[in-house]
Amino acid sequence: MSIAKWLFSFLLSCAVPAAVLAAGAHEHGRAELEIAVDGSRLELRLSAPLDGLVGFEHRPRNGEERAALESARVALLEPARLIEPSPAARCRLQSAKVPDPFAEHQGDAGEDAHADVDAAWQFDCAEADALTAIVIRLDERFPHLERVEAVFVGPAGQGASTLPAGRGRVELR
Repeated sequence: MSIAKWLFSFLLSCAVPAAVLAAGAHEHGRAELEIAVDGSRLELRLSAPLDGLVGFEHRPRNGEERAALESARVALLEPARLIEPSPAARCRLQSAKVPDPFAEHQGDAGEDAHADVDAAWQFDCAEADALTAIVIRLDERFPHLERVEAVFVGPAGQGASTLPAGRGRVELR
């Protein structure tokens, strides 16, 4: 098991406030953001009901909905406008993954299945000691978000923050 996966597991079992866990995995307008720092590696995972990102959570039914879904996917694959690690840390995106939110429903009759989006980003930070905060601007691209519950773990400790409307600063120290 990689250090980052272990850190995420540890974080979820020990550091997350009960209120965050009790909120459930599928609450409209709410997203979860997990942040782990391991040496020079910064990993983030975002999980949200599709409704909070595009305004619907069923399979796209027309061209407009297909375009909205693709636009959200592209924004998540290029997160520079959504997530800004401390500039002094000189973090560079190494990978971004945004699986098809309907892949798990492929054989279902579930045209109206409630889909979630899961995005994962990995950065390499040249000056990891300078990584003190991450500015989150999900609200600029995803106005349906009402709040983001952020949890983090790293060498300086662990904690949690609530970001109203998906905007704010997560202090890592």
